[in-house]
Amino acid sequence: MVPSKNPKYLVYITLKQPKIPAGTVSANDVIATIFKPLIKRAIALESNSGSEAGSAMTKIGNLDGQKLTTVRSDLQKQGFQVAVIGTGNEVVQQLPVANQEAMNGSRVILMTNGAMTMPSVSGWGKSDVLKLAQITGVKFKLKGEGYASAQSLKAGSLITGDTVTVTFTSK
Repeated sequence: MVPSKNPKYLVYITLKQPKIPAGTVSANDVIATIFKPLIKRAIALESNSGSEAGSAMTKIGNLDGQKLTTVRSDLQKQGFQVAVIGTGNEVVQQLPVANQEAMNGSRVILMTNGAMTMPSVSGWGKSDVLKLAQITGVKFKLKGEGYASAQSLKAGSLITGDTVTVTFTSK
């Protein structure tokens, strides 16, 4: 429970027969790699929202057919991180999908009408990389824990449909 006085968050994490990676002392270390970034993000979102944690959500409208430059600017003003897939100037697909609520500060992935290109995923969490896999339809192989630190397909390269490997390390 966090904070310890007057708790606002309760996080319950369990592991069923965990495989403890070499160099890790215990299952608690594995759980900490999940808990710490999660709770840090929740506290940061609450402090940035200026009010209740529930207000840290914003509805994402339908962005299809809109100019990329305008959409990117508007989303960034709302506090979202924006990742663009493609070389075009018009949005043709988005995640989160139209009219879905997204947590302020989270990543919105936009696909354009141009050739499908790989963004830099450095610093991304696994959930964002999985969203990238979903929107592109490409298979991703995820290795390690933490945040993305390396990718097999260079940022800016055309996405061809081959498996892309993303390596994660703890920060």
